[in-house]
Formats: sequence, structure tokens, C-alpha cells
Amino acid sequence: MIKRIFHAIKFSSLIGPIDPGPLGTVSDPNLLVKRLATSAFAIASVATTAMIIVGGYLITTAQGDAQKLEKGIGTIRDAAIGLVVILLAGLIINFMVKTITGAGVLDLGVLLP
Repeated sequence: MIKRIFHAIKFSSLIGPIDPGPLGTVSDPNLLVKRLATSAFAIASVATTAMIIVGGYLITTAQGDAQKLEKGIGTIRDAAIGLVVILLAGLIINFMVKTITGAGVLDLGVLLP
């Protein structure tokens, strides 16, 4: 996969679009980075949702056990903190790239109308 990505970046201007697999046809390295960053944020949000569900399950099945209850609350807290850190990192990276190059990396239209 990595070999195909470097191949797409290096030779895209010479031979036209290359199909790097699940990311679709990419002929522009900036588009490739944008798709990878957007995919990473999607994966992170799915992982956060899974952690919140696991934390809720631990709280629900604690049955008065204070240790399980604290573990469930801690899991939900950690998932929320992780989500905030991921979103802030994305916003900072997008701001820096937009300031330097004039084009943003992330498609944050869903988050920021």
C-alpha cells in the first residue's frame, strides 16, 4: 500500500491518475493527503463511539461494583478527551496548512458549516 502511495505521488504528473485502492483514483498528492486525513478522522470517530459503548456497558453491568463503575466512567471520560484532542489536532493542522499553502487538508464541512 505504501509503495502504491509513493508511486502515485511521484509519477502522477507523468502518467496520469493511478488507482491506489480504496481511496479511489488520485492524481494529485494533496487530494491523497486530504482523503487519508479524512479517513483517519472517520476511523477515530468510530473508535470513540465504540469506547463510549463499552464504557456504557461496563456501567450498566456494574451491579453495584464500584470498581467496574469507575472503570466504565473512566472509559467514557478517556474517549471524550481523546475525541477532543483529535478534533483540536485536526483543526490546528488544517489551520497551519491553510495559512502556509492557502488550501486546507481536511474536509471539515460537516463539523464547521
